[in-house]
Amino acid sequence: MSQRPDDASKNQLRHLEKSATLFLPIFTPSFLEHYKYILDLILGHILFSLKIQ
Repeated sequence: MSQRPDDASKNQLRHLEKSATLFLPIFTPSFLEHYKYILDLILGHILFSLKIQ
């Protein structure tokens, strides 16, 4: 029973690492132009869902 929270935190850390490596190129200037369209889509989707709620 005591190992389950550790496993959960490890899985959360792995998920954070994966998402960090996915979003890391966005913050580098060379990839900024490439990801601008994707960023616009994501931000637009977030704003749209916020307007619905």
